[in-house]
Amino acid sequence: MLRGAGRAGGSPRLKRIGPSHNAVGGERIPRMTQVLLTLPDELAERASDAGLLSDNAIRVLLEDAVRRHAARRFLELAEQLHAAAVPPMTDDDILAEVAAYRADKRAGNGGDTSGS
Repeated sequence: MLRGAGRAGGSPRLKRIGPSHNAVGGERIPRMTQVLLTLPDELAERASDAGLLSDNAIRVLLEDAVRRHAARRFLELAEQLHAAAVPPMTDDDILAEVAAYRADKRAGNGGDTSGS
């Protein structure tokens, strides 16, 4: 998703930094991406004064925005499903799907019950 981001349209420039694991202990460390933003001076000053330009503050703001975006997308899909008048699955339908998934998984098909 990050490839090519920031090359057009005023998007921020992104740069991956740091290892994806700790070479000494083998423990997983989240890989980091450095983001360079260009903001109007007045906005940057107000955001700085409010403490919103720290790494942690921006992480919190982005996590919140990503959650809200996912919730909006979920509601859009729910509306589309409702508009399509797809009948809800019964408990028996759900149990049959789970059983088919498990059987497919045991057969070595990775749980793909789509038939393709």
